[in-house]
Amino acid sequence: MEQNPSSGPHRPFPPVFATNDPENNETVADEIRRLIDGSLDGLREPPTASIASAYVNVGGFDLIATQLESLPKVRLLLGAEPEAGVQAPQIADYLSEPEWLRKVLANHEAWLAAERDLTAFTLQDDRNARRLVAWLKSHDSLGSPRVVVRRYVEGFLHGKAFIIDHPTHPAVLAGSSNLTHAGLTTNRELNLGYPNGEYTHLVRKWFDDLWEASDEYDLASLYAARWEQHSPYLIFMRMLHLLYGDQEPDRALEAGLALTSFQRDGVARALRLVETHGGVLICDEVGLGKTYIAGEIIRRATEVDRQRVLVLCPAAVRETVWETFLGAKGFSRRAQVLSYDQLRLRLGEGEASDVFRQELDDYALVVIDEAHNLRNTAAQRAQVVTALLGGKFPKKTVLLTATPVNNSLMDLWTLVSYFIKNDGALASIGIPSIRGYIASAQALDPESLSPQHLFDLMDQVAVRRTRRFVRRNYKGDSFRSLSGETVPITFPTPRVKRIDYGVTDLGSQLLTRVLDAIMVRDDDDLVVTFDHRRIRDDRLILARYTTSAYLRTGEIERFQVHNSGLLRSALLKRLE
Repeated sequence: MEQNPSSGPHRPFPPVFATNDPENNETVADEIRRLIDGSLDGLREPPTASIASAYVNVGGFDLIATQLESLPKVRLLLGAEPEAGVQAPQIADYLSEPEWLRKVLANHEAWLAAERDLTAFTLQDDRNARRLVAWLKSHDSLGSPRVVVRRYVEGFLHGKAFIIDHPTHPAVLAGSSNLTHAGLTTNRELNLGYPNGEYTHLVRKWFDDLWEASDEYDLASLYAARWEQHSPYLIFMRMLHLLYGDQEPDRALEAGLALTSFQRDGVARALRLVETHGGVLICDEVGLGKTYIAGEIIRRATEVDRQRVLVLCPAAVRETVWETFLGAKGFSRRAQVLSYDQLRLRLGEGEASDVFRQELDDYALVVIDEAHNLRNTAAQRAQVVTALLGGKFPKKTVLLTATPVNNSLMDLWTLVSYFIKNDGALASIGIPSIRGYIASAQALDPESLSPQHLFDLMDQVAVRRTRRFVRRNYKGDSFRSLSGETVPITFPTPRVKRIDYGVTDLGSQLLTRVLDAIMVRDDDDLVVTFDHRRIRDDRLILARYTTSAYLRTGEIERFQVHNSGLLRSALLKRLE
């Protein structure tokens, strides 16, 4: 059988063929090492080298570092390759456009920087990266640079070559391998070698012509930036960029509803969360325009994406708020408004119900106003909404509520579960279980509970701003009125006015009895107050909300005490 001349103990020198073949334990790196080592050993005058490669990384350098460091001079030529999808007839047109060529070169530099950033932080990888920089910055005994790097900027550099430069014994290994770890070890490359002769001189001339047309490139500084010290502020901003990506202003919002800056920012954030998780909680405080934020999202869906939208809301605001609002903005053609009860009745039994269920599959977006009404999953309205969102086709969901938490933090879990079905969906950011994460916060003493205990979750699912936040961060904000005028945003300072009024004797008796039933006096002992077996019949005990008071242990859950206090305050407010 004829032996492969590129393998076995009798391989020719210089190498004539190089590829990465794991079955035969062959790599391009082996042949390059053999090319350089053989030239150094066999020649009295050490050769120099010229390398053409579109890309280079630490892994590729490490494979042949010892050989490269042994050479007295190395010319390294880099350049961008044609992008995928660019056809040959188009290339000449593209290269005639300076802006397009600048973009190609910028992408090439971004790739080099990305490879630098992807270099691991193990001790060995760090040593290899420092070794690369030291080699790039090295000088000979006369102080001249041993390594010169240039980049071809007149067009594409698609060819790759490893050239031994010597006046009497030049050699070439040229083909498809970049100076990267993949190019020298794993990619199925094809490289052909030529000893001293016509082909070798042609390759050397090809390289020299490109070299003269290229600009110097500081590859050492690009990699040295890996060890630069950065300010805490810059590191913080980098963390924010990794978390949230590029936050460029959405120019399309300027053509939409007349929104304030903070409302436009709320829309942009909401749209990003909807695209990421399929839904969002919009929990801005009362009066900050949740309806307008939702309205802009509806406009995007109906007018731009040509999708149908369903708005669910309490019956009290169906006509007065939503139908009026959508009609005035011209969105009612593709957006329908139903109350919770209307949805429940139309999803009943019968042929009409089946037809309606098919119609629901046409909706791509569901906006739910006063979403805290759905916090009880056992309620009929919650069940019909679950059926709606779990239809044949997935629906993006926008939940509007200023009070996502009413009875307990688990209300938040219920609302989030309407659009995040997988409890482990946020495991990549350190929340292996959303329910468990909320339960952990719920288990804390209410007095020690702070926003930081829920921040990681809320940052992923909610748009939540307070008036104080808007005042502090959007000073001088304004909006465009219907007449086209710019109107500044103002938050009037509340001014409390005392109003005195009298009550009849009967009213006074009622007031006294109600207060006596509701109030927990300062001299009351908590155990006595919440020991329902010892309280007078005319005192309000709120047994449904303080069930732990019935335990034989006598230990009362602190959060139940707080909840009952809130309920008593609400009753006093109603009494007023």
